[in-house]
Amino acid sequence: MKAHELSAGVSASEPLSLFVLKSLLHPMVPVVTLALCVLAWGEPQYGPYLLIGVLAFIGAADVLDVLPLDAPPSRSFVLSSLLDILMRWLLLVSFIWALLVLAGIDERFDMRVLLTWAVITPLALWCGQLAAPRLFVRARRARGRRRAVIVGATELGLTLADKLSQSPLLDIEVLGFFDNRLAARLPEGARDRVLGRFADLSEYVARHSVELV
Repeated sequence: MKAHELSAGVSASEPLSLFVLKSLLHPMVPVVTLALCVLAWGEPQYGPYLLIGVLAFIGAADVLDVLPLDAPPSRSFVLSSLLDILMRWLLLVSFIWALLVLAGIDERFDMRVLLTWAVITPLALWCGQLAAPRLFVRARRARGRRRAVIVGATELGLTLADKLSQSPLLDIEVLGFFDNRLAARLPEGARDRVLGRFADLSEYVARHSVELV
């Protein structure tokens, strides 16, 4: 992992399962809750309700932010996330309803289904946002930590190492740095963490089962 690629490095270091979870949780929840509401009120699960499901999936992926799994689980975060979800969900539902009215098909829907869906979905989104990080951390820890080394013992490299080490979701152990410079030219916090020169990198990675460089 190169120290000058901080933003891309953190993003690229995310496992595929974390990326999928962050990308699909918000879009999938409205679809699932709509299906449950339709089933609960005895409405057919095809036709016009399928259109709402498609609009909700596309709209949720765009209107609702990508799941902030790295946010601290503080009381202020819990409350602010609920308010944020409520505001964004209200915007999305209003947009979908406006489309239905403009298309002249709003009378084809059972208002009980839509109102129930509009009420329970933001609560489901909120609960999912709070529960997802804990579930993912447990799954990651069961598979063991991944090892990483950073090419370039710079201040930016130290920042990257701290970000990777402090994220329980990524669950990455930063073993150290590789750099060709003398110790006197390196940042103080990196001098005792240099594992070797650039030429030693490939051998070290193979010997210590390093997954991320």
